[in-house]
Amino acid sequence: MCADCLGVVVRNYYVLVVSERGSGAEDSLSVLDAAKERLSQGTWPLFVRTRHLQTIAVDDLCAVYAAGAGKNSRSFIGIARVAQVETARRNWVEGNQAGYYKYSSSGIAKMLHLSDQTIWPSPVPIQGLIDRLDFIKNKEKWGQCLQGGCKLISRSDFELICASSTQRLAG
Repeated sequence: MCADCLGVVVRNYYVLVVSERGSGAEDSLSVLDAAKERLSQGTWPLFVRTRHLQTIAVDDLCAVYAAGAGKNSRSFIGIARVAQVETARRNWVEGNQAGYYKYSSSGIAKMLHLSDQTIWPSPVPIQGLIDRLDFIKNKEKWGQCLQGGCKLISRSDFELICASSTQRLAG
């Protein structure tokens, strides 16, 4: 999915990160499963300390990254477009249709509603991309740049991540 293919004006590109501590998932879900669940449900919470909380907007494109140390973690797992950004209110219902998140008591500041979600059949490990991703300035301590739940990236980095998913399918 590229911006040209969708016929939308993309303002920014981001990496949305699920980590072991910030997955918001039930204890039984791995980081990878939590990321896939958020993507398939089309909702992504932004917590009060999430980076870029005030700048992420409708029609921004996001790559989804599963952090952690488990199987298939430290990988990009798919992409999505931001369809709506909903600000948390005190009168939100506890949990969504699946009863997955508790908006009013969990520190969620905004909820992204996603569209055009794609979960790739094979996760794309970040290890093979570190040297080519411009948003990773310190290649030795690359994980630090993904802290904070959301990372602003360039269009070229987004396209590299997407192209890597295609290469994994072909190879």
